[in-house]
Amino acid sequence: MSGMDVEMKALKERLPAILQLIENADFVSFDFEYSGIVNEANRGMFPGKVERLRKPNLEERYLISRESAQKYCVLQMGLCTVAWDSTTNRYTAKAFNFYVSPIVHPHLHYDRVFCCTADAMAFHQRHGFNFNKLYSSGVAYLSHSEEAYIRELRRVNDEDLGNDIHVDSSEQPVLQAARDTINAWLREGSGDYRSFINLTPPHQDEVFNGYQRRLIHQMLRREYPQLVGQSYDRHFQVQPRSEVREAERIKAREDRFETILGEQRGVRLLIDKIMELKKPIVGHNCFTDLCYMYRMFIGELPDTLTDFRRLLRREFGLIVDTKFLALNVDKYLYGEMSSCLQELSSKFGSQELPKIDLAIGSFNYDSHTQDHEAGYDAWNTARALVKLSCRMHVAGSDNPSMPTEATPELDERKKNIEEALALRPPRAGLSRMVELEMTPELARIPDWSSKFWTIFGGRLRVNGTVEGEFTI
Repeated sequence: MSGMDVEMKALKERLPAILQLIENADFVSFDFEYSGIVNEANRGMFPGKVERLRKPNLEERYLISRESAQKYCVLQMGLCTVAWDSTTNRYTAKAFNFYVSPIVHPHLHYDRVFCCTADAMAFHQRHGFNFNKLYSSGVAYLSHSEEAYIRELRRVNDEDLGNDIHVDSSEQPVLQAARDTINAWLREGSGDYRSFINLTPPHQDEVFNGYQRRLIHQMLRREYPQLVGQSYDRHFQVQPRSEVREAERIKAREDRFETILGEQRGVRLLIDKIMELKKPIVGHNCFTDLCYMYRMFIGELPDTLTDFRRLLRREFGLIVDTKFLALNVDKYLYGEMSSCLQELSSKFGSQELPKIDLAIGSFNYDSHTQDHEAGYDAWNTARALVKLSCRMHVAGSDNPSMPTEATPELDERKKNIEEALALRPPRAGLSRMVELEMTPELARIPDWSSKFWTIFGGRLRVNGTVEGEFTI
């Protein structure tokens, strides 16, 4: 079990510090673990199914990823903030692992549909996923679209409470008992607005159900307009109407609703901060991750790949895929190498510069490997970005192929890539990395405004598709 887990009770206290880390970061790496993913084996036969004897194109792959993100959810989220420390000439990282609970606070009256696949659950179990922690202490989340839905649902319900409903004859004894108690109290009452009477069901061991509470509210509105009622767990309280007290009650109710709603937003606030700042984000093989991120924390995904590209350009800063970087390292020096995250971590872990360390007080992931734990994978993604981009920028690398997507949306982008490639210096070789050891303060990732990122940024590897790459 990782010492980096941020649990529900701790999130409120730690949230300001994590938001500050995001603000101060040079970039934020991320990773998600899902409750399931749609593939051709479990889609079933229906129109639009991709034929098995050919590769899907990017548009078809996007529709499959969109379908996945709409049906399944993120169970675990990893974030790693990385910032340059000029006093030590190294990058300092802080990795966080969040179990993301699908449970919604009951007072919001919104019950999520939670879907998973048996294959995904078995996979997570093999890799040490703590399902009990997911439900007992997982952090909350609420997408922007869900929040809007909950607010509208509450407005409609509040309006509906003012409408009369049918009274079942079986409930007449309950209402009559309440009426008799109220009448007796009014005859004996002092008229003090602070006085009250508590109503309870005829039978001592019972409590009013929701239907009965609404009927009592309705009776007060019709027969006792000078009185107001308030529901509690074990009783129903009636008191004289006071405009001041009613305004205070409404404000307290609104404040409680906003407090609960604010707590339910949970880790969405971290994604909001990243988007607000247009902070560079780094993933590994992250095309599908971006679909899940948007659907989980923001709202509905667009219908087409073109609109998805426009959305990413509008809402996010630079997006980097370390898998795409790894596929373009210098093959003359390294030969063909795996681009999977675990092998990248092993391959470049011994590279001296640039230095990147977890902050003091962080869990020591260097002595604790937990593949497919989101926090650990986010840390490895951060390391891969720092090591790969510096080496490729300083020593040189293979030039990537031009994007093959045939869409006018990319005409300007392709032109910029061609111009940046024409200005790219020849390979300098590993001797430049050796020279860099004499000036460790210069051993950094390329500046985000560098032509290097024109060439390698915003390009996501999408295996198993005709195009092989999604260019933002």
